[in-house]
Amino acid sequence: MAVYEVGHRSAVVSGAGSGIGRAVALGLAGNGASVVVFDLNEGAAREVADEIVVNGGDCGGAGRGCG
Repeated sequence: MAVYEVGHRSAVVSGAGSGIGRAVALGLAGNGASVVVFDLNEGAAREVADEIVVNGGDCGGAGRGCG
């Protein structure tokens, strides 16, 4: 996967509880972005947020999207 300079930037990722959304959220956080994650499954979004924080990333929050 390509690496982009995202340090000191913010990102909002919908569908972050699984699949591609999860991979994108973790990748952005791993490269220094502050990430806010959303998913229809709020529990899954919170798990991804916790994983970001445990791995030293910055997660501004997690929540359930409209649906």
